[in-house]
Amino acid sequence: MGQRVDVGLDAYPDKKLSGAVVQVANVGEQRPNSDAKVFEVRVEIDGTDPTLRPSMTTSNKIIASVKDSTVFIPLECLHVEADTITFVYKKTDLMLLNRRSLLETPTQMMPSFQLDFRKMRGSISRFRPA
Repeated sequence: MGQRVDVGLDAYPDKKLSGAVVQVANVGEQRPNSDAKVFEVRVEIDGTDPTLRPSMTTSNKIIASVKDSTVFIPLECLHVEADTITFVYKKTDLMLLNRRSLLETPTQMMPSFQLDFRKMRGSISRFRPA
């Protein structure tokens, strides 16, 4: 609880509000024809807004964590060897590819991988060098 929430009103797509999670239901509702469960989440909106009405539908983004100084790395750019060391190939200013080991391991569930490369210069290569 206490996570920040970005709230979008379906009736007013250009309207953006913010708030914080104040309560999460203990029991989730099973969705038909799906393995997903839905939990009721109560959000306290920051300030007031005259456009808000009871029973309005919203699209919400709960911000679970924020990491500063991180680089977004698509999973396609991650390479793994038989020894299970995960690494990327980094393009330098001279366009040479350097292998950089990663200390964290991505999961199949994540569409991307974030890693702290505080002073990274250049870009990440999707392909292994020839």
